[in-house]
Amino acid sequence: MQCYSNLTKHFNKNRNGSEKDMKRDQEQERTIQNMKDAGCSDDAINSFLLCYQANDVNGELQVLFRHRKNLLDKIHREQKKIDCLDYLVYQIEQSVKSAEKI
Repeated sequence: MQCYSNLTKHFNKNRNGSEKDMKRDQEQERTIQNMKDAGCSDDAINSFLLCYQANDVNGELQVLFRHRKNLLDKIHREQKKIDCLDYLVYQIEQSVKSAEKI
């Protein structure tokens, strides 16, 4: 279920159809797509849209920075796993080299 779609329809329904409003709607749709491409959850997108509608730029940034931090944390966790594998490979290679010397 994509709650942000309902929210977007609500915002669009309340517009009077002016060119300025149409541009804002297009900008909003591009922003939603960008957030989906970045892996944002529906909750994060909804939070962002509420801030966007309220012209709360600080709130928008908080949502984006929170998601960015979560992505970086995930990268760091995955990097630790790679480091463990690299160390295991190193140990095996050293074991093979030691056995070849005997």
